[in-house]
Amino acid sequence: TAQESLLDWPSNMSSGGIIFEGPESPLPRQSDPLQAGAVPAPNSVDREAGNDIVVYADYRCPHCMEFEVKNGDYLTSLIDSGNTTVEVVPLSFMDRISDGSKYSSRATGAVVCFTDLQPELAWKAHSTLLTPQVQPGPGPGLNNDELITALQQGADGMSKAVGDCIKTERFVPFAQGLNDW
Repeated sequence: TAQESLLDWPSNMSSGGIIFEGPESPLPRQSDPLQAGAVPAPNSVDREAGNDIVVYADYRCPHCMEFEVKNGDYLTSLIDSGNTTVEVVPLSFMDRISDGSKYSSRATGAVVCFTDLQPELAWKAHSTLLTPQVQPGPGPGLNNDELITALQQGADGMSKAVGDCIKTERFVPFAQGLNDW
């Protein structure tokens, strides 16, 4: 729609999700930002070449955190093997319980900042936000400065550009649009 064409679309998310692939350290599949009016292209699945896993995650969702705690290392090893992709589709459906803080959208926006500006740390950012130490309980969740601190510790080396992206909430409208889509 006309409104959606105004969204600032990030690099490395042409499918609407973040497709992590290996071998070795998980990296987002490279892609240019979508142009206004373009439609995300679903990840193509090639059953003969390997495995394709899709994970839908809200960074405030306790069940998403449980899944990550139980399966995160295994998913990392599958990606590292080079024959499995893991597409993370970040959602923000838990904004409704954030006391107006838009925590889910801001956390998704933070991971998208990494995906766009510092993709080599995007998997670590994703994993960090789904740890029990970072997962918010009831209430508004972490503010932007607290998100940055948690991600600096968990992702080991956040750039200034990523920090600025999180502070300005550059990809929050994208996160909300992606969730609605």
